[in-house]
Amino acid sequence: QWYQRRVRDHAQPAQLVSMTKGTASKGKKNHKTHTMCRRCNQHSFHVVKSRCASCGYPDSKMRKYNWGDKARRRRTQGTGRMRYMRTIATRAKNGFREGTVTKRQKQQKKEGSA
Repeated sequence: QWYQRRVRDHAQPAQLVSMTKGTASKGKKNHKTHTMCRRCNQHSFHVVKSRCASCGYPDSKMRKYNWGDKARRRRTQGTGRMRYMRTIATRAKNGFREGTVTKRQKQQKKEGSA
């Protein structure tokens, strides 16, 4: 009984207790942790650590994990311009020939010159 009375006497009024999970704590979040990465162009480069959370820059190898199937799909082969790979299928079909002219172009040259 004496313990309960003592706790009750020293308890603070409800008005003085401040809630710290809402507006007051959100106002302190005014510095940037991540900025744009120069390799993957995502907003994932940690300013203090100097490391990209997405691609792992400045590590020479790209960051990838087997558990991140979707992330690997987003940046795998075939998602970019494929300047070299896009011609491989056609070249393979023709046996990787080089330095020749197709029959149709030869015919057009003969018809045009005659």
